[in-house]
Amino acid sequence: IMRPPRILVVDDEPGMLRAVERVLSGEHEVAVTRLSREALALADEFRPELAIVDIRMPDLDGFGVVSALGEPESMPAIVFVTAYNEYAVKAFDVNAVDYILKPIEKSRLEKAVQRGMKQLESETGMRSQLKNLISLMAPAAQKKSKLLLKDKNRNLLIDSEEIVFASVSDSVVHLSTAE
Repeated sequence: IMRPPRILVVDDEPGMLRAVERVLSGEHEVAVTRLSREALALADEFRPELAIVDIRMPDLDGFGVVSALGEPESMPAIVFVTAYNEYAVKAFDVNAVDYILKPIEKSRLEKAVQRGMKQLESETGMRSQLKNLISLMAPAAQKKSKLLLKDKNRNLLIDSEEIVFASVSDSVVHLSTAE
């Protein structure tokens, strides 16, 4: 059984927090906070897949919250909410999946959450494909190939990486190594 997606909501307006929690809590695990600094600790503990973050807050703005959330690989999908449209370009510069103007309509909020979940599924799929590819390539990358060469009456074992030049003349292969 899959657990419901976790969503962190950060907004300094209590009415907004209650409304978003009411809309999302049926199908999602929702954690809410009015304090942006508390959101950072909550994010560490709660590990949300999506964060809905107000931009203008008294202690640390939404961009500060997002930049403090950590590395891009472990960052939740971000949806910014605000009453001000002048932050839209900056929001998408930090890779937000959506930007919602207040007051928020239920259908608009649900659409933003769906968009965030789709992005996470896509990123998770790509990440697992990349891990599989790396694991397939790793054994080949770790093996050093060696060549067994005959030089008059001696057999020599040479790392292929040491060969800097090779040529063929009269059915004889000539190799030059770094040494």
